[in-house]
Amino acid sequence: CSRRLQCFPLSEGVNLSSLSLVSPACGQAPLNPSALQGDYAQEGSWPWQASLHWNGQYLCGGSLINSDWVLTSAICFYWTNRIASQWTVYLGRQTQLGSNPHQVSRGVQTIILYPYTSYFFYDNIALVKLSSPVNFTDYIQPICLADTGSSFHNGTSCWLTGWGNMTDRTTFLSGNQTLQQVQLPLIENKECVDQIYNLYSFPYVTESMICAGDLFYPIFLSGSPLVCKHESTWIQAGVVNFRNYCPRYLMVHTGVSNYKSWIKEQIGSNTTEFEVFSSNSTCNVPTALPDTTAPSTTTAPVSTASSTTVQTNPTCPSHPGTDQPHLSLKLNNRHSSEDSSSQTKKEKMFLLWVLILNVFEGKRRPRKKLSSSPLSRSSIVGGQDAKEGQWPWMVYLKIVPKHTKQEGHNECGGSLISERWVLTAAHCFDEPPELSQSRALLGGYQLAAAPRHRQVRKLKRTVLHERYRASTRQRSGSDIALVELDSPVTYTKFVQPVHLARGSDHFTPNSECWATGWGQTGEDKPLPKPYTLQQVRLSIMKRQLCKKLFKGRWVIMADMLCAGFQHGGKDTCTGDSGGPLVCKKKTVWVQAGIVSIGDGCGKPNSPGIYTRVSSFRTWIKTHVKDGGFWD
Repeated sequence: CSRRLQCFPLSEGVNLSSLSLVSPACGQAPLNPSALQGDYAQEGSWPWQASLHWNGQYLCGGSLINSDWVLTSAICFYWTNRIASQWTVYLGRQTQLGSNPHQVSRGVQTIILYPYTSYFFYDNIALVKLSSPVNFTDYIQPICLADTGSSFHNGTSCWLTGWGNMTDRTTFLSGNQTLQQVQLPLIENKECVDQIYNLYSFPYVTESMICAGDLFYPIFLSGSPLVCKHESTWIQAGVVNFRNYCPRYLMVHTGVSNYKSWIKEQIGSNTTEFEVFSSNSTCNVPTALPDTTAPSTTTAPVSTASSTTVQTNPTCPSHPGTDQPHLSLKLNNRHSSEDSSSQTKKEKMFLLWVLILNVFEGKRRPRKKLSSSPLSRSSIVGGQDAKEGQWPWMVYLKIVPKHTKQEGHNECGGSLISERWVLTAAHCFDEPPELSQSRALLGGYQLAAAPRHRQVRKLKRTVLHERYRASTRQRSGSDIALVELDSPVTYTKFVQPVHLARGSDHFTPNSECWATGWGQTGEDKPLPKPYTLQQVRLSIMKRQLCKKLFKGRWVIMADMLCAGFQHGGKDTCTGDSGGPLVCKKKTVWVQAGIVSIGDGCGKPNSPGIYTRVSSFRTWIKTHVKDGGFWD
């Protein structure tokens, strides 16, 4: 993206005598009234509130966290783009249409989104660097951010601000569109996680989010701050993520404290203040939200963990909730009618707050298959769900091609062999990757589930074997590559390196060998949600038999091995490329192969062909210097 620097002067009418060149303590609101009342905020009440405009139109809220940076939601930029020159940030702004004598504006220098994993709403947070620093006044102040160790008890009273209609989601703000404010009780995280999962059978809410209730699903609040007062200091607890308005009303926020390390890494460790928030006790506020459906609507009770009755609306629309009413009408037509037996699944779909140019429907980003060639391997055929942590070296690679006219990415498997290095297939990089946009996911299990044990790293560089040729890999072999991560991983129970097979290791049809991966479970059969890691036990096929089966089709070279069954039925398939084939050697798992090529998926007389790892130990050791498991 182009990120041209564009500066904006201070607006006329600013009282220069009130400017302060000294950074104040965060979370101070000099003009905040002692008693906050009503929906309309008084001018200067929330001096960290930012207004983000794209091509001259208000689109999102945000919060000033120091003189150079604004915190907001990543979804704002999925809607539009990350071309910095098209964005303007206003601070000290009170109305969208009226006079704003205390406001200043800045262009945008840089937009940074949190690294994307499987669903954007798991890490819906972004940073915006202003084109030049702002000076602090009574109307422009930085907010403190919740530090790690903060605790937000059930019923804690916090405030949400923004330019959304807090009383009627179907209309925009009237008049001058004055900044709005609303007080919300927090909902204990575990209960919110459990209740949402029970409603939709999908973990849309995770431990890194904060739930707050009693809000009638306003529009245009994305990126706005949820702040809580601790003694005399305001602390930002969350960033508006999405809303659930049917059958219950609540706002879900990205929990700021979970992103402290990332924020400090992007903007510097000494430029933003983090404060621990802790409410003294659990307030006596019910966790179930009041039912505000029309009296004529039929309701039914739903049991929750706290035995609180929650009113549900069985006539909820089965489409994602959006921020523009006209988009909801379009989305209604995206779902075909189904018989009543499927109602519980469709009508309990989580109504995500999603507005993207091609509109997500709870799916992963549009993904491009690695290749239309039958040689590419993508997922497991005839396998089963793995257990979480069973294969801790398994890596999911999201590879964004550098030169492509279409959005999307390639997906491959890989194996962790040291703190910084991943082993995979060279053909995963037939299209040169955009390293800054590509990611390695470790500790993954269910790609669509809460990222409890995941570690995400950027790709620093790739090393393809010098003998590999993309156009003739079934004849030239050497389908092997190394990926260096941008920073070391932390070894845990769920993230561990794998041992590599030695030249002296001999695997037979009786050896216990398993292949793992995410992807299709058969030709043109995508892996269903929640995209659970698959495993399949395969038999190492004798070399002479494999050569005989592929005679006239492919040449089985010395650096290849075959695994599968002559009768077919179990195999790797489209999407498993680069993943490991591991075999048990006494009590230790060693990687014998790398998923490389195949003819179809699970077809008779067509076993999978793998790169033989032991043939490349010396090459691997030449490049990997940080202590892999060689011996």
